[in-house]
Amino acid sequence: TGDASFATAYAQFRDSNLIAQAIEYARSENNVALDAIFMHHGSDVLEHRLFILSQIPETADPSLFDLPHVTHDHEDSWLEEPWRKEKDAVEQDWVQTLIRVQVPEENEYLERLKGGIETTPYPTSASVIASWYLDRAHAADSIGLSSSALEICRYARVMGVTGIDEQVSEY
Repeated sequence: TGDASFATAYAQFRDSNLIAQAIEYARSENNVALDAIFMHHGSDVLEHRLFILSQIPETADPSLFDLPHVTHDHEDSWLEEPWRKEKDAVEQDWVQTLIRVQVPEENEYLERLKGGIETTPYPTSASVIASWYLDRAHAADSIGLSSSALEICRYARVMGVTGIDEQVSEY
């Protein structure tokens, strides 16, 4: 039964939308699976990383997640280790375009899904990362979690974010 459950889980993952799956992992605080998606499928999800990471509940301990790091004025590159060096034939952009043409209903769904998911250039500036951390802290504070907001700001400083001392003193 172990092989059957692995095969079922693999088939479900293989057929899933990686962005939607990463959002689900973030919302359920599954940091190990989320880290694996970022590491092994970065080319598919890293432009959506800030949106995906913003789905982590405000009550979660930020130190349990691999959140953006900053050095000087730019975001550090994420550790990427693609699960294989070359894309499979069906993963090639031109094949994916043909598949989308053949399945218009699925294409419509994916476009609507992507329309609501923000993208951020990868890597981005330190100011964008600082704003993301401050937005997370504000979201926590707005629902009465000022101690969580303070933890988010403190963690941002550990991740190299500068210029947020005023916000830390507020919380």
